[in-house]
Amino acid sequence: VQRQAMRFGKLFFPDGTYYSGEFKDDRAEGYGRLYHPNGDYYRGHFKNNVANGHGEYVAVIGGRYQGDWREDMRHGEGKEIGQMEPPFKESTRTMSNQETDGTATLTGIRTQD
Repeated sequence: VQRQAMRFGKLFFPDGTYYSGEFKDDRAEGYGRLYHPNGDYYRGHFKNNVANGHGEYVAVIGGRYQGDWREDMRHGEGKEIGQMEPPFKESTRTMSNQETDGTATLTGIRTQD
């Protein structure tokens, strides 16, 4: 099986979410950004179509999580700053355990720039 080189492209979803970043073998791989229709976004590393490695999730209401991700979930070392989503109170905390909050799996229509 011949592998493709890294390319840049975009992937659009029916709900308005879209990914912009690196692709390898027609999968999100490397650095990219995933934008949600509500204004939230994730920027960081992807592997096999999901957030994997170091990245930052920024919530439109002002909070953000910076840290490690594994298989689309917060995992390992990271820091949550501000309010991520209601009804959580505003906080700054460091996490060192796996959490179950992540971004969407990438399935949709990809275009290449």
